[in-house]
Amino acid sequence: MPKTRGQSVAYWLRKSLGFGILYPAFASYKTVKTKNVRNYVKWMMYWIVFALYTCIEIFTDIFLSFWFPFYYEFKILFVLWLICPATRGSTYIFRKFINPLLSRYESVLDAYISSSLDHGYDVLKKLGAQVIDYLNYFVIELLNKGQNTAVSVLPKISEMAQNNTVIPSIQKTSPSNSSDCITLGDDFLEAFSRIFANVTGYVG
Repeated sequence: MPKTRGQSVAYWLRKSLGFGILYPAFASYKTVKTKNVRNYVKWMMYWIVFALYTCIEIFTDIFLSFWFPFYYEFKILFVLWLICPATRGSTYIFRKFINPLLSRYESVLDAYISSSLDHGYDVLKKLGAQVIDYLNYFVIELLNKGQNTAVSVLPKISEMAQNNTVIPSIQKTSPSNSSDCITLGDDFLEAFSRIFANVTGYVG
């Protein structure tokens, strides 16, 4: 039964993860552990080729995957060709194509990367300063608004409490039964509602 495109993608992802990433990563770990210089060079060349291949793969997946026959199978074979010690595909591609190309434009790339890093540092520095200025402004405005609100509201509450114009007389003797408690609670809620309405101008 032929595979659908979704099955082919899933199959490719599993094989690519195993052959193209996990095995080379483990082999690179063993190389670092044993300090084998020859394998150092081998796996460094592989990762350079694989990085370039991954960049190209983004575009080939878009333009070739839906019509090119056996596209994902071909990608698996290509990765195996890169890794296999018998074919030494990554070494061949690096020495034949990548190394001459990078050697020709190495100074240009170094200058561009250095300029980009310097420019990026300046942009990050300016952005950080703007963020700090904004936070300072925000905190100051928040404190000013809170202070102005407290200054305008507290005198009104104090004045109403002194004049006893809104709060009805709820000073009663200790309630003797449950109905007195309910009445006292209702009076308190009504008084609080009147204070809130007078301070905020809100009428329910």
